[in-house]
Amino acid sequence: MLYPLIFQPIFQERIWGGRNLERLYKKRLPRDLKIGESWEVSDRAEAQSVVQNGPFAGKTLHWLMENYERDLLGKAKSLKGRFPLLVKILDAEEKLSLQVHPPAGSAAVLGGEAKTEMWYITEARPGAQLPQLPPQSTSVSVPSRTLSWHEMQTLAAHTPLAQSDPWRQPMPSAQRPQPAPVPPQSTPVSLPFWRLSSQEKLTHTPPLQIPLWQSRF
Repeated sequence: MLYPLIFQPIFQERIWGGRNLERLYKKRLPRDLKIGESWEVSDRAEAQSVVQNGPFAGKTLHWLMENYERDLLGKAKSLKGRFPLLVKILDAEEKLSLQVHPPAGSAAVLGGEAKTEMWYITEARPGAQLPQLPPQSTSVSVPSRTLSWHEMQTLAAHTPLAQSDPWRQPMPSAQRPQPAPVPPQSTPVSLPFWRLSSQEKLTHTPPLQIPLWQSRF
């Protein structure tokens, strides 16, 4: 019989991270490191959540999936035998570096992941933004060359973020446009959340259709 499980967090160092998880969630972070992510629930091969309470203390989430899949998921489906959710807490002390999630049909070829994401903003500072699809277009043809930070800024409109804003990013599809998220209803008071660093560049070879809403910076 399963019981309420508590997992040991998996801390991820990021150049844009900070130490706010200590203040907000009383996390015991590694000293002198900028922690950008705390993985609370993870069944990835390279990062396994470990139970820290009760009779299953020391067991991994994947072990639980192998032995108690129906108890964990109910009627939900696994993801190739793994727990289908990755739950993180992010500390974006600086603006995030660019990430692109390709459509499912292109993910294997490009070495990326196609996935649906959902964010909930728990704290915000003035100036936080999220890149948003222009209303007249859902994708842009990116040529086979390197894009500068300034060029990337022109590809997406930036929407202010506020505390308690929920955002959902559907899995990209090559067959249909992606709807823009519902604009936040609360008053913006936000932290710097997305960007491509002025020193960073993004290269795509060959040319690729990239849904703008998938470009996270």
